[in-house]
Amino acid sequence: MKAPVAEFLGTFILCFVGILGGTFGNPALAHGLVLVGLIPTMAGISGSHFNPAVTLGMLVTKNIKLDAAIGYWVAQMLGGIVAAFAAKSLLSGFGATPPAVMAPTMTQLFLCEALLTMVLVAVVTVLVRRKAAAAHAGIAVGFTLAALIYAGGNISGAALNPARGIGPMVASGDFTNLMVYLLAPLVGGAMGALILNWLDSDEPAAA
Repeated sequence: MKAPVAEFLGTFILCFVGILGGTFGNPALAHGLVLVGLIPTMAGISGSHFNPAVTLGMLVTKNIKLDAAIGYWVAQMLGGIVAAFAAKSLLSGFGATPPAVMAPTMTQLFLCEALLTMVLVAVVTVLVRRKAAAAHAGIAVGFTLAALIYAGGNISGAALNPARGIGPMVASGDFTNLMVYLLAPLVGGAMGALILNWLDSDEPAAA
């Protein structure tokens, strides 16, 4: 039970800090920097996924079993929803986030969320394959996420995480583009994990 609890707490913290950071104009830094600390804190307990797309990537590359993945998904989604309600209680104005400055088509929204999540999960996959130290993984994943949110924030809001995207929808009652923010990161995460798992599979042993 410890691993799902760690995933719930980690996802809660990531989403809570991210929502507040987005409200006050610094979503990239808020999401990225909190991961720098969160990943090494929870890595030894759950692997520090905090994102259903990351868990799916680990599942398709056989780094987690299906029953454990299901437990992670439930914990992560609950963490995102509880975080959204907690943030809502602190904010005078609260809406379904992530807010996009542009008004892209559904295809653009899907591609942005899928492609950026693909990059994120690709980085995670390589770090897992190479058994990177938790502190190094926290820095790598945190700064990668910050860069991706900075790049895609004005297009889709750059949730890149079904728990982060859907939590505020539940708290606000606004389910606009629900399926995009649920499916696109999962598709991108699976693609990123499979591609990098294949590319990195024949890496020569270090001297």
